[in-house]
Order: sequence, then C-alpha cells, then structure tokens
Amino acid sequence: MITITGYSPTNYKSFIAKLNECFEQSGKLPITVASEIKVKTPMTVKNALIDYQQIVSDEVLTKVMKSVGMDGFVVCMKGEKYYYVKK
Repeated sequence: MITITGYSPTNYKSFIAKLNECFEQSGKLPITVASEIKVKTPMTVKNALIDYQQIVSDEVLTKVMKSVGMDGFVVCMKGEKYYYVKK
C-alpha cells in the first residue's frame, strides 16, 4: 500500500460498501447516474456496485463515484489495485 495524506487505504469490499452508501445518500436512480456518466445502460452502474469482484473498468468506477459524491480513487501499481477513501 501507498500512504496518501488524507486518504485511508481499504479493501475492495469496504470500498464498494462506501460507494453503495454514497449512492443511497445521493437519492439517484441507476438510470440517472448512467445518463450522467454517459454509459449505455443502468446495468453498468449496478455492476459498479457489486462487492465480490470488480467487473467495470476503473474509469467507469470513478465516474460513478464522482456522480454520487464519493471522494476516493483507485491506484494500479505493479499489477495490483489499491483502493482509497477520504478520511
């Protein structure tokens, strides 16, 4: 893991739990988020919220995060992904 000031490293499951929390707090529907991030179907948004494995690209994941107001990011280093959320 890389230490980044102001952010906490977390595992994927916790990262997606936070994303789901932000999604619910936003009050947006998957179709609304899909329209905002310009993907073809709301299923893409639903796929971003699955916590057992990442099945959307990092780009789509971060667009969903931005749309629902989640402050975090993904770092890929040496073939491994690291997930960070704002403290």
